[in-house]
Amino acid sequence: MESYARTIRIKGKTVPSALYIENNPGETLTHYALKAFVFERLVEDYDVSPNDIETEYSEGDIRIDVHVRIRNQHKSQDIAIEIETFYGEALPLLKLRKDVESRLATKSELWIVLPPYSYLLFKNEVHAFIKWISTKPEYRNRVKVFTVDVENRRLIQVS
Repeated sequence: MESYARTIRIKGKTVPSALYIENNPGETLTHYALKAFVFERLVEDYDVSPNDIETEYSEGDIRIDVHVRIRNQHKSQDIAIEIETFYGEALPLLKLRKDVESRLATKSELWIVLPPYSYLLFKNEVHAFIKWISTKPEYRNRVKVFTVDVENRRLIQVS
């Protein structure tokens, strides 16, 4: 099957994606758009250099949606950012837990970004997940959950 990419360029860096094709397990347009949105917000709001951001980052058999590696005299961070739409997920809480357990094995932080409709639809599950994280010392300060304010172009941390 033919594989090609559509791209968005932000601050001179390309955010690649496999084109979504019906009945193909590629990413959805929503997932891709959120990945590009997160990339842009990292650069604009968090002052992360585009060179420190990589999308579709492979680490063993895990693929991280957005990977941020910051190395300077003040801090050293490896942040895995996962976009979770919950499409096709029967148990969102288990999916989030799997993300935490697999990503934090090698990364200093995990950010989970939910589109607004997924957050609203699964609000109780998301808050149960945040409560679960707070009971685990190894995860407590390393996981952040965000949703998106599209109108004001911001990431909003859920607490």
